[in-house]
Amino acid sequence: MNKSIGVLIVNFKGADDTLQCLEKLALSHGSGDMVACIVDNSCSESEWDHLVSGVRRRAIYINKKSDTDGAPESLLIGALSVLLYKAPKNGGFAYGCNMAKSVIAKLFFCEYWLLLNSDAFVDPGAVISMRDTLIRNPDCKMCGAVLWDYPNIGRVQAVGGVCYSELTGRGWNLDAGISADQFFEKYSGKLDGFGVSYISGACLMITATAWDAVGGMSERYFLYGEELDLAYRAKELGGSVVSYNANVYHKVGSSIGTGKSKSLGSKLSEFYLARSKIMICLSYRPSKIVGVIAFIIFRFAKGILGGEFLPAFSIIRGMLAGIFYNLRGDSK
Repeated sequence: MNKSIGVLIVNFKGADDTLQCLEKLALSHGSGDMVACIVDNSCSESEWDHLVSGVRRRAIYINKKSDTDGAPESLLIGALSVLLYKAPKNGGFAYGCNMAKSVIAKLFFCEYWLLLNSDAFVDPGAVISMRDTLIRNPDCKMCGAVLWDYPNIGRVQAVGGVCYSELTGRGWNLDAGISADQFFEKYSGKLDGFGVSYISGACLMITATAWDAVGGMSERYFLYGEELDLAYRAKELGGSVVSYNANVYHKVGSSIGTGKSKSLGSKLSEFYLARSKIMICLSYRPSKIVGVIAFIIFRFAKGILGGEFLPAFSIIRGMLAGIFYNLRGDSK
């Protein structure tokens, strides 16, 4: 069976957000030409039961319930086809996305894949706008959306994605923090843009041909760095573009603690951020490693001076873990 767009959603201890994400997706224009797969990475029976019962309550039709044969649960929410699959382990974000794609591909042929965070809520026209943007720009293989802070909807989180410095390994969201008025003043009358180094994984559409050519997402990062790694590997296939008409409302780090007001995030987020910076640099730009390490140490010192000792020491642990990972000679 053919569907234009396959949507890949990974749930990790955030069933309520995931259900809201699914509700918004079901209201999308052209949702009958989409199929969404939610992979639960939580490794918790109570989380899985909460997720399944919530989806069932919203379904107008249940094609197939979960059973012991390992097949996904299949439902309809409005015109949207939905598949639910419980992962056998928590292998990280990329693992969950690859698993969701594999589950869909057994039942449907899709032309585009949309990576959508479980705490990202799409406007009705956002998904179709991203697909149409890729059609208008055939040399581009990935497309991003305008991400707005949620629940502070009047503030931009990122216009499409991230600007990345190979010299330091630092990334910053394009036009983060500008108001709605500033956004419309700057981008009014424009359909597409090309100002980011890579598309944010909170909402990233990629052509199926490009996905297959690069072999999907790299699972070696577990958390953070997957989108940048994908951009490096897909660079020879084509560029990235942002659809200014695609609006998505995104919470920040609701399950792992990156949305805090302090200078550093949680111990978990800081560990994997530092680890991924080192791994990306050593894999694709090893000559820049001194600058990347210097920036990581700067963040460590900033955390120590600010009294955030546990996250700060997690930065050093993450840096060392990234170095040792590459020293072991693990493949990309």
